[in-house]
Amino acid sequence: MENEVLPLPVDAALEKFKASLLDINTNVPPPSVICYLKEFDGHNVDHIRIMTRQNISVIQGKAKTGKTFFISLLLPAIMEQREHMEKFVGNKEVLDLCPSIIMEDTEQGVYDSYWTMRRIVDQCAVKDNLHYSHTKKYTPTERIEILEAALKHGDGNFGLLVIDGMADRTVS
Repeated sequence: MENEVLPLPVDAALEKFKASLLDINTNVPPPSVICYLKEFDGHNVDHIRIMTRQNISVIQGKAKTGKTFFISLLLPAIMEQREHMEKFVGNKEVLDLCPSIIMEDTEQGVYDSYWTMRRIVDQCAVKDNLHYSHTKKYTPTERIEILEAALKHGDGNFGLLVIDGMADRTVS
């Protein structure tokens, strides 16, 4: 069967378990924040982290509630590494080493994907660090292989991967 995942031998699984244990005596620094949400309560400004490196951030909502539109508001702040719409703040230091972003769209048609991409880049001075991939026509397995190849062997210096349509990536 193609891409069949075989179970780990018990000894290998136990070794991975031991290697995955956290040590309470080790200080773990916080991850670098990619994007903050700026909150103002009338007296104080608070920065709430939305996306961090080395973590998976999920934007969840019912169908047709504006998740893609919300992403198109976040990405200009991240790409420009600045405050956007007085609400979203991209961290200036985080994407300096890996400034490119991949956004994969698995749901929309080509026309709507194109206009989502335009909405994002039209808000930015720097337009060439967004790699917008339209993968609706591929199977979930092919989508995984495409992204793995882009991340491992592509010529981009990717610091962020956004997948619009995570449910469409599942393989049953």
